[in-house]
Amino acid sequence: MQYYVIIDTNVLVSSFLKEGSNPHKVVQRVICEEYIPILNNEILDEYLDVLGRNKFKLDKNDVDNMLANLLGKAIYVDKKPTSEVFIDTTDVVFMKHSKKLESYMMYI
Repeated sequence: MQYYVIIDTNVLVSSFLKEGSNPHKVVQRVICEEYIPILNNEILDEYLDVLGRNKFKLDKNDVDNMLANLLGKAIYVDKKPTSEVFIDTTDVVFMKHSKKLESYMMYI
């Protein structure tokens, strides 16, 4: 069975900050092709913005390599408007796309 995942940006940040953590395991499963990431330009822009913030002190080469890995395995979806109301508006970009491919949003 294939799992399609939309990875919240916080999961990516956490995967860098603590090797062996659940977020790190999620990213490793994408790299090993157990999970197929779903992306679009809006999600990718958020990844680039957040992972590039100085406060996280992430190595640019590590970030670039991980993003290249995600990009190479991702399914791209178009952004479509939704009439749904979301309580946590910061996750709207992720939630509305998870419904398109009947994928699961992973909160870790």
